Amino acid sequence: MHHVGLHVRSLPTSCAFYSLFNFTEAVRFRTGASRACWLADPDRPTAPLLELIEAPPRPPLPKAPRKHPPPPLGLNHLCLDVSPAPLGPVLSALQASSLLLHNRTVAVARQPRQQIVGGAVYELCFLEDPDGGLVELLSRGATLEEGAATEMRW
Repeated sequence: MHHVGLHVRSLPTSCAFYSLFNFTEAVRFRTGASRACWLADPDRPTAPLLELIEAPPRPPLPKAPRKHPPPPLGLNHLCLDVSPAPLGPVLSALQASSLLLHNRTVAVARQPRQQIVGGAVYELCFLEDPDGGLVELLSRGATLEEGAATEMRW
């Protein structure tokens, strides 16, 4: 496992809380319109990371139910690192296995795309588990040259 993502109300408050468990900020970045960061345990460099995703402020609840409510706080997704394999063949093999074993394909919530986090280029996609939970597949690609990575500031 590479990381676990949590929706949080405040990155500074959550970073402070998780520092109680020896997590320190490894990198800040944006995912869509949200601010995010990866936290790592410096004493356990191979341990999974904790990704904090700052949830946007919630609007007041409407009188009628909303079609797409704002995301809840807490667990956002589980990430599985498939590196060094590229995502395309991994996703194709996964779909073929699912079809063969279960007579159905896996729902793709977000198609594969690239994202720069820190000084590395990642390829990622999101799948849905049977209960609608998000499972991210992640493959680390190229490492950017020193100075080539753009710093993501909040």
